[in-house]
Amino acid sequence: MANADLGLMVNLSDDYALGGSLYVGFEDFTDPGYWRFGIKARVRRWLTPWLSLDVAPGIMGYSGEMGGDLTFTSQFSLSFRDQLVLMTQLEYLRYDEYGRVLDAYAGLRFGSQPALGAALLSGLLALFASGWDY
Repeated sequence: MANADLGLMVNLSDDYALGGSLYVGFEDFTDPGYWRFGIKARVRRWLTPWLSLDVAPGIMGYSGEMGGDLTFTSQFSLSFRDQLVLMTQLEYLRYDEYGRVLDAYAGLRFGSQPALGAALLSGLLALFASGWDY
């Protein structure tokens, strides 16, 4: 699975920032029928000038055999200088076959500036890996 957030944040004070993002995720690059999309609100608490904690609840839709209802997603992350981010994400899904499922993910991701280059590179790699004929 791969996902991306694109959004904007504004510092309200030295301690807090507020913003939002658009979210898209893919279950399988080789099958375009399984993808997720949504919108998240985001609150950031600056713990130090180089360390922050983000909470981002949101509403998500999804396609494919999973159904298509709107559901809930949330992300919790710890950011180091907005360059490298330790994150967890929860997605509440309703599958036609399995019923309700809570998916949980954890990992590292790039912060805002390095993420742009990584997103372009990973998108190109995914296209080549899926057999895209340019």
